[in-house]
Amino acid sequence: MVSGHIIVSNTGAGTANTEFDVLTGMMTNKLGEGTTSAFRAVRRDMDSVPRMLGEAGYTLFFLHPGHNWFYNRESVYSYLGITDQIFNDSFAEGDYLGSWISDEAFLRELTEALEERNSGAPIYTYTVTAQNHQAYNAEKYGYVPEGVPIKKSISAEAAEYLAVYFKGLRDSDIILEQLVVYLEEQTEPYLLVFFGDHQPNLGGDYLTYRELGLYPESMDNAQERLEMYRTPFVIWGNQAFHEEHPLTEAAEDLSNEMVISDHYLGALTCQIAGFRGWDGYVDYVNQMREVLPVCSVYGCRTADGEWMDSLSGILQEQEELRWNWQYYRMKHQNVEE
Repeated sequence: MVSGHIIVSNTGAGTANTEFDVLTGMMTNKLGEGTTSAFRAVRRDMDSVPRMLGEAGYTLFFLHPGHNWFYNRESVYSYLGITDQIFNDSFAEGDYLGSWISDEAFLRELTEALEERNSGAPIYTYTVTAQNHQAYNAEKYGYVPEGVPIKKSISAEAAEYLAVYFKGLRDSDIILEQLVVYLEEQTEPYLLVFFGDHQPNLGGDYLTYRELGLYPESMDNAQERLEMYRTPFVIWGNQAFHEEHPLTEAAEDLSNEMVISDHYLGALTCQIAGFRGWDGYVDYVNQMREVLPVCSVYGCRTADGEWMDSLSGILQEQEELRWNWQYYRMKHQNVEE
């Protein structure tokens, strides 16, 4: 198993931007100045991790128990190569927990979809859960769940946010365990990548973070700034996968702290699964991860652990090549090339 943290493009919101970064190896915050919604910038067929896997013979599907129009996901996933898509209209009224589809119903739909598409070809699926989407007040479930035991004294408002959010975390933890058990029972190799899309919005002006002492005291350096953009990830393979692939060896170049930018995660997954030489851009992203595991508009971290506000020299040249390549893939490259 490989685990650590990714640095995402947003905090408090922006799920689709993390999807874009992971699926393309590109960075949302390099698409333009100011706040950007990456999916609204995708308007044509373009190369991506799923498109590469589709060309390799994988069956592709996308599952998200939300509306197909939200973030224009139905069109964007088609542009990225996934036309088989499952949205909230595949769920029943009883599948809702509050205003969102429950994680329990999500897992049922996911396992059924995997079995329905198991025709002998390898399967690649990208999924997004919805139950623990904001807002995190009592209206979400119609009651305030069990409180979170903490040592600090916090306001009733912050305690409510925390209780509601942790209810979602507990439910996600349950379905993650159930999914792992299900995949371990399969005879085919499965690789599971599970990660957070962004830190939650727990009150205006980071109310709960500040009361818990989790908001950075200073934004004077890159490491402190990036704390609000850090979310966990785990990459796990079932026994059948381990019999074919050396999971940990494939990721041995990661730093000891295993902190990488989210736009490396999809490429890293491809490397672990044995996909090298299929897409030059994906290979280059993996090369950059080895020398610059964290690259963000808010700061960077080199392979030897140095945090920097900006780049210079050869690293800057390598990054300029990557972002020029990103622009070409988005705007000009023909997916048939």
